Amino acid sequence: MKFLALLLTTFFVSTFLFGQISIDQQDFMTAGDTVRISFTEDPSIDFASSGPNMTWNFSNLIASSQQLVSPQAVAVGGLFVEIVFNSNNKWKSDYFIDFLDLPLDQVGGFLPINIENVYQFHALSPDSNFITGLSILAEGNNIPFRSDTIEVTYPLPLTFGDSYTSRGYTKADFNPFFDGVFIQYRERNTVVDGHGTLITPFNTFDAIRMHHVIDEVDSFYFDLGFGATWFPLTVPRRHFYEWWAKGEKLPVFSISTVELNGSETITSISYRDLYLGLDASTEEAQLGQTSCFPNPTNGNLVINTPFPMQLCKVINSSGKVCRTIEVDLKTSINLDLNDLSTGVYIISIQGAGQNEVLRVIKD
Repeated sequence: MKFLALLLTTFFVSTFLFGQISIDQQDFMTAGDTVRISFTEDPSIDFASSGPNMTWNFSNLIASSQQLVSPQAVAVGGLFVEIVFNSNNKWKSDYFIDFLDLPLDQVGGFLPINIENVYQFHALSPDSNFITGLSILAEGNNIPFRSDTIEVTYPLPLTFGDSYTSRGYTKADFNPFFDGVFIQYRERNTVVDGHGTLITPFNTFDAIRMHHVIDEVDSFYFDLGFGATWFPLTVPRRHFYEWWAKGEKLPVFSISTVELNGSETITSISYRDLYLGLDASTEEAQLGQTSCFPNPTNGNLVINTPFPMQLCKVINSSGKVCRTIEVDLKTSINLDLNDLSTGVYIISIQGAGQNEVLRVIKD
């Protein structure tokens, strides 16, 4: 009997332990991958709750915009970039992405050149994802800068309970383009503080949660006309809350905040999603004015459009088309969803040269 009890205890403990996911190299994106993310706003969202066996339910969020994330191969960055980041050394990188966190806007108006974009370079190995440096696109030139101290963004594999600290130091000397130097020092403290079930408007995931705290000190050296000097750039402490799932390439859910006087303010909420047609310009988006009600619905849905509809598709969160309805150029239809399972569905509407996408929750 004691042996049986011990065996059962071992089974349940091992099931609990191995039921938690682990994030490894295969779960990250690299050059050529594409992932669409949606952005939304909810100042009251709960980013503090975490721990073991959690259920995070963010299913009621509504996307306001979207972005396609697609890392670029080092080879397309230009000759200088390829020389710096494609050599067989510790800076050899796998891809680069847009980097929006540099506070260069604080001095951009004073610089003698126009900075068009900033890119961050990453390398991926079985034991880590790390930042190798930056490049700055200015006046059509993509100028690369290696990191003197390489910041590890994710040591791998990552599981619940892990924690780590990493530092990065990058010095960008703009000579001979102009007499200026940018210095960035970052410290990252991360803890994997939760695991459980994550429910988003896109899908339900087995996930782990990471909390990154970034402290950064930046400064710029250049001449404003009365002698060159160092200027500190204001960078508040930032928090990044990320939920990761197997095989999704990016966090499936993410909340960013800035900390001022010990209090955090949300700056961004994003999540992995289907294409919703929200990448269009503001003018194109305003053409729609399509509505549906009630939403959430128990099964009966009314859709109204400002244009005659020709085709309506109901798509589930896995991307499967559950129903296709031909519409005889009507601007209002009743849609019966009673036989569908509870969850989130996308309603794709086509007609008269217009396309609209709606998100509907079936209770």
